Order: sequence, then C-alpha cells, then structure tokens
Amino acid sequence: MKPPILIIVTVGLALTTSIASASGPSTPEQKHLQPNAPRTITVSEADTPPVVRAGLLQSTLILLPDQEKVANVFAGDTVDWVFDGGHIASRFISIKPKLANSTTDVHIVSDHGNEYTLQLREVSGDDDPHFDSKIFIAPGDKAAKDRLIEMPVFVPAAELDKAKQEAVAAQAAKRFGAMTNSHICAGCFRRHLLFTR
Repeated sequence: MKPPILIIVTVGLALTTSIASASGPSTPEQKHLQPNAPRTITVSEADTPPVVRAGLLQSTLILLPDQEKVANVFAGDTVDWVFDGGHIASRFISIKPKLANSTTDVHIVSDHGNEYTLQLREVSGDDDPHFDSKIFIAPGDKAAKDRLIEMPVFVPAAELDKAKQEAVAAQAAKRFGAMTNSHICAGCFRRHLLFTR
C-alpha cells in the first residue's frame, strides 16, 4: 500500500496540471513586434496631436528639426513609460513603453521655443504588429517654422558659460594686443588673462 502523503501529492499535481491546460495560456499570445520605416510627422498647435505607435519595451527615437535641440520634456505617464533625452543638449528623445496597451502624451519644448505635443500608444495588442522606430518632427505652423531661423531662446548653461569665457578671452586678447605691437609670448598672455578676470 502506498503512503497517503504520496497519493495526495500525486493527485494534487494531476489536478493542477489538468486545470492549467484546460484554462489555456495565462497571458495573451504576444505578437512579434516589427519596426516601421522612419516617418515624418507634422505637428501644428491647432491640430489634434499626432499618434506615435510605440512597441512594448522597444525604443522609438523622436528627432526634432536639425536646427533645434530639446530644452524640456513634459511627459504624462512617467511610471509606465521611459523618456530619455540623453545627458547633453541634442535633438533626440527616446521613448519606451513598459506596459502593454498603455497610452500617454508628451510635450517637447525646443531651444527655439517651439512646442510639439504627441500622443503615444503602445501597440503590442494591435492586429498590426508594426511600431514606429524613428519619427522626424516637422513644424506645421508658420510661426514655428520662422522660429527655426532665429537664434535659440533657451541655451544650456554650459554653452552660455563657454561663450562668456570666449568673450572674456577675446576682449583680453584685444586689449593686450593694443598695448604692444611686438609678438606676444604665450606665458605673458596667460598671466595677463589671470589679472584681467
């Protein structure tokens, strides 16, 4: 005769296995997501924000126009979505959804003062398994296009500091050059810079 514990464990495992196989898979079957070719979307302040199709745990790269850099990003859902603009001022933002079938929005402010609003939608549950791998942003308003040719209104602090240092050095070189018509040795010029700051 078999011990009762062995019989109970065997019957329990058999029931668990039959219940699990009868109920089917516990999660819906995931489709293999495929990247779309890069596309350009036009963003206008008066229009409904365009939809970006994002893939679960896949990165979608958003590129501002060549003349612009990202100044700030205001994201809706920062728990279920990852937004990465890098550590230096650039025209790139990466978005990545962490939750299937989620949606959110994002507002991107450029250094030229343009604001681009996008709707983001995770598409792993859609019939179409394609997601946007790369999105080029184009301003749709005349005012936004005009701002592209103007100087930036937001400048990173590091770039501003560098410009200030270059201006001080240029002014010092001009003053030092006016004081003498002879050739300037590098050591004399450095000492002059130290005393003129």
